Amino acid sequence: MFHKLKDYIKKDWKFILLIIAFMVVNFTIVTLNYGSESVGVHINGIFKTLYSTLSFIIIFVVGGFLAFKVRKADRDDIKLEKLFLWVAIPIGLIMCFNTPLGKTPDEDDHCKKAMAISQGNFFSVADEEGNAVEMINAKVHELVTRTVDNYEDAWRRFSAAETDEMIPLKYNTMALYAPICHAPQALGRFITRLFGAGISVQCYAGRLFNFALGLTLLYNAIRLMPVKKYLMTYLALMPVAFNVLPSLSSDVLTLSMSFFYIAYILHLKYNDDVKEISRKDKIGLVISSIVISLC
Repeated sequence: MFHKLKDYIKKDWKFILLIIAFMVVNFTIVTLNYGSESVGVHINGIFKTLYSTLSFIIIFVVGGFLAFKVRKADRDDIKLEKLFLWVAIPIGLIMCFNTPLGKTPDEDDHCKKAMAISQGNFFSVADEEGNAVEMINAKVHELVTRTVDNYEDAWRRFSAAETDEMIPLKYNTMALYAPICHAPQALGRFITRLFGAGISVQCYAGRLFNFALGLTLLYNAIRLMPVKKYLMTYLALMPVAFNVLPSLSSDVLTLSMSFFYIAYILHLKYNDDVKEISRKDKIGLVISSIVISLC
């Protein structure tokens, strides 16, 4: 047994170091993040303990998965991008529905911007003082404020009925963002609104649409990556990424599109099956370049 362990370490020492780095880096991030009073505005009270616990679980589950399953992918003829989905989908869904609205960075303003776009207001209009103001459903402000610190209040907000009251809400920072940054969130909200869903359901639908887009781009990034697929997967599975992916934040598109853009270019450059850049690839590069520049 000792000799087998020795041979395993000798053969896969780089991979083992990658796993150790994954655990150490993420353990440090979670410890610093949830041990700091400065982030209390985003996560506080009972949720602080819950989120830190979930993050530690994600670290060790994903770390163990990488150590014992991913390395067998080649032998078992399992695509690494499929293994990524096996881990990413359940973790993302847990974080999506376990995270109260407004508890990810700047999600309150992202939510307002996505709501405005879903109402057909793609570009923000400033008032006389230069502030971007939209008439948005009053329940949005209540649902995404960062003051929830117990489960009872979180559930009350989730099950609250929609109101017809519209109030002016400011979101100056998000007013500068291009509409495409909040397009999936707005689409989720628009579709659920057509079926008469309440504000809270619309918000979570926006999260799910955003999460689906992020996963699709990350999946294809890993699939297209010609080399170092393990490194791409390693970065895509970091807990910091999963704090953003199942949210209303425009950072989902920025993060996942950056991964896809890098992988796409490397695929065209170093994949032996690509003899020349086709018209389809040129169009794909142009569209990708425009989207990522707007992020």
